[in-house]
Amino acid sequence: YSATGISPSNPNVIYAAAAGFFVKSNDGGKTWIETGFGPLGSNPGHPIDIAVDPSDENTVYLDSYIGGVFKSTDGGKTWISNAFGYSGAETRGVAVTPDGKNVIATSRSGVFLSQDKGVNWLPVGIGDIGPDELEPIEFHPTDSNKAVLGDSQNTLGSIFLTSDGGRSWKNVFMLKSTFDAPAASTGLDGTIAFTDFAWSLSNPNSLYASCVKQSLYHDSTDSIGWRIYKSSDGGKT
Repeated sequence: YSATGISPSNPNVIYAAAAGFFVKSNDGGKTWIETGFGPLGSNPGHPIDIAVDPSDENTVYLDSYIGGVFKSTDGGKTWISNAFGYSGAETRGVAVTPDGKNVIATSRSGVFLSQDKGVNWLPVGIGDIGPDELEPIEFHPTDSNKAVLGDSQNTLGSIFLTSDGGRSWKNVFMLKSTFDAPAASTGLDGTIAFTDFAWSLSNPNSLYASCVKQSLYHDSTDSIGWRIYKSSDGGKT
C-alpha cells in the first residue's frame, strides 16, 4: 500500500490504498472491505496520502499522482473530484485542520488551501517557500493555524512552519544551503528530504521529523533512512 489513514475520532476505522485499490477496516485492521476509489470513468492516479476528517470517520480525502485530490463522504464507497483551482500534478501530501474546516494539499506545483472542505483551492505557497518539491504536511493536533511542511526532491533539507493556517510559511530549519547531487556517502552531501512529521499528543510542543538521503545518483528511488529530528517548542527550532 502507498497510502494509509486512521480516523482521529474512531481509531478502529482505517483506510489504505494502492494503485487502483482502496480498502477500509472497521475493526482496527483485523478485516478489510475493498471499495475502489475515484469517480467512475476517471483515471484517479496513484494514491500518495489519505486524510480523514477529525470529526467524521466517513469523510475521507485522498490525493494521488496524476489524479489530484478526491473526497468521499460515505467511507470510500463513492468519490468526487476535489481539484478545482489547481492541476493536481503529482500531489504529495494532504492534511485536514483539527477543526475539520480546511484542507491543505502539497504538490510539485506548490501548496494549495481549501476553505470549503476540498471543493475549491487557492495557491498559498508564499513566504520562504521557493521552487521546491513539497511533500509531508502535518497540522498541530489542537491548533488549526499551525502546521509543518517538509521539502522532498531537489532538496536542501528544509522544514517550514505556518502560524496562520497555511496562508504563509516560514523556513524554521535547513540542513543545507546549496543543492547537491545524490552521493553514496553518509555525510551531508547528496539529496536529503524530510518525509514525515508526528506531533506528540501528550505534549503538543514536541514534534518529530524524519528524513531520508538519496544514496545513488543513477537510481532516484534508492533512498535510505537518515535521521530523526525533534522540536520542543512547537516547531520553531
